[in-house]
Amino acid sequence: EPGDAVICDIDVGSELELAGYRPLLDTRAELFCPELNGGADAWGTARHVLAGDEDAIEGTGADFAAVPSGAYPALEDSLSGLGFSLVHDDGTFAVFARKPS
Repeated sequence: EPGDAVICDIDVGSELELAGYRPLLDTRAELFCPELNGGADAWGTARHVLAGDEDAIEGTGADFAAVPSGAYPALEDSLSGLGFSLVHDDGTFAVFARKPS
């Protein structure tokens, strides 16, 4: 649903935002510039999540991830281990969704 949080990178963040979603890990500068985001370490969080750190991934509270296909293998492995499943991969972008419990 629009408004849901989505793990992503710069390649899809703007498009998700325009569609009404909440990009959590869009790596645009304004999201990790301390002067513009209240001092939060968004870049550190993004580095940890995209590297597959399961605690950091869970800390986002996201139920979805949209990333370039094959660009973040450690993230994709961790998402699978955390109950996400691949719901779309067209060779350009891969989309993961948390399995309902």
